[in-house]
Amino acid sequence: MPKFVLKIAAVSSAMLLSQSVLAIEDVQDKAVIEAGINYVPGEIIVKFNQQPQQASLATVEGILGPNRVQWKMPHHAPYTKGRPNEPHPLSYFRLVVVDSKLDIVSLSEQISALAAVEYASVNNRPEPTHLPNDPLFNQQWAHQKISSEGAWDISTGSNEIIVGVIDTGCLINHEDIQANLWVNDDPPNGIDDDGNGFIDDTYGWNFVNNNNDISDVFGHGTQVSGIVAGRIDNGLGIAGIGNLTVMTSKWWHLSGGEFSAAESVYYAIDNGAHVLNLSLGCQCLLPMLEAAVNDAHAAGLVVVASSGNSATSQPAYPAAYPNVMAVAAITINDQLAGFSNWGPHLDVGAPSPNILTASNAGPTQYTPSFGGTSAAAPHVAGLAGLVLSVDPTLTNDEVRALINENADDLGAKGFDEFFGNGRINSQATLEAISLSCPADLDGDASVGTSDLLVLFSLWGTNPGGPPDLDGDGVVNTSDILVLFANWGPCK
Repeated sequence: MPKFVLKIAAVSSAMLLSQSVLAIEDVQDKAVIEAGINYVPGEIIVKFNQQPQQASLATVEGILGPNRVQWKMPHHAPYTKGRPNEPHPLSYFRLVVVDSKLDIVSLSEQISALAAVEYASVNNRPEPTHLPNDPLFNQQWAHQKISSEGAWDISTGSNEIIVGVIDTGCLINHEDIQANLWVNDDPPNGIDDDGNGFIDDTYGWNFVNNNNDISDVFGHGTQVSGIVAGRIDNGLGIAGIGNLTVMTSKWWHLSGGEFSAAESVYYAIDNGAHVLNLSLGCQCLLPMLEAAVNDAHAAGLVVVASSGNSATSQPAYPAAYPNVMAVAAITINDQLAGFSNWGPHLDVGAPSPNILTASNAGPTQYTPSFGGTSAAAPHVAGLAGLVLSVDPTLTNDEVRALINENADDLGAKGFDEFFGNGRINSQATLEAISLSCPADLDGDASVGTSDLLVLFSLWGTNPGGPPDLDGDGVVNTSDILVLFANWGPCK
């Protein structure tokens, strides 16, 4: 990581809506430093070349002198998924807190020059990319747009698939989320029962206050979680994209920074998530968070992020990082939403604004007007979870390709910078998987007894498709032979 990129300071989403931002012609050679910078005062992220010992810390303290207040170690598991014999990536990082009146941009540059330091950066403050909207809607128009019902004929999801929601927390007793909420084998008893380094993280972890309180004061995380996994077919409220498991990793509590966001990502990686949703961002480079999402990708996770709400083609991060699926907002009229970012880094678009979803106002409360690209991203994260529910053997790159290749083209023919590959189509995406395993009649990514029962239930009919596996217009013994020929897990 070149040290000179760390001069970049974050710009808040609110200010990006009203202020122009310097063009980033080459993000490795230019810094974006606006009058309205938004980073955590008095906090510097330091990444050392090796796990820091006292001597390395002392070299930094030599620059800070009497101004240092405290060091903070990132909280992480004692292991890393896929790297049991290596140090955890977060063990190379420290957060140093200094007098909030100091020029921490200048101090970061001085610390970056130290031989023991890979880089130092202000603790940039990305923000949840929520753009509120007042008009009330009493229906979920998004499901019609992305053909959810057709997808649900194939699969309504699997709670074996975990979507890590990196956000503001969650109302854990919401009637439409509770049944799909990740619950860890670590009850509230003051003991780290599962040995993952976090005491009583029953429902997740709060990286702002370093405790197990994931309550959602802001509401953003509950809304995102409702889009991903509001319980389908429970006779209550809304339907999410799939019956998936939502893992809460809280990085924002009315405030937060890149440091807590990166910690949150590693928590999701280390505790078994398959998909990540990051409805957050800023038009600034986030080197610590970039390392986290790259490690998530290396661990096999599908990483999804909102493109930003600045109505610009300038890249916002983490969405613009190569290993992240960037999602724009598409309106009910199939237009790019007026607030949505666009650009060559886009993958797809998804519905927003005015999305009906769960609210943190109470266990039975809903909001009809959740918007911004924050609302678009979880549609894609949920679809990634549905894809893995049908075929959990797919790689993250294969999941990304399936979603991109089966999107409904909008705008100029083919890929374009306003819509990416188009608006997501859940049904077409899942059908593309089913074609490779036509004998999987119940959508569980394997061919077995339950598929045989489906075949028998439609015996003699002429459905013009599954379970007419041999295409002769009737379901009979020859279809059983095809089914037996495909017996076992889908390839």
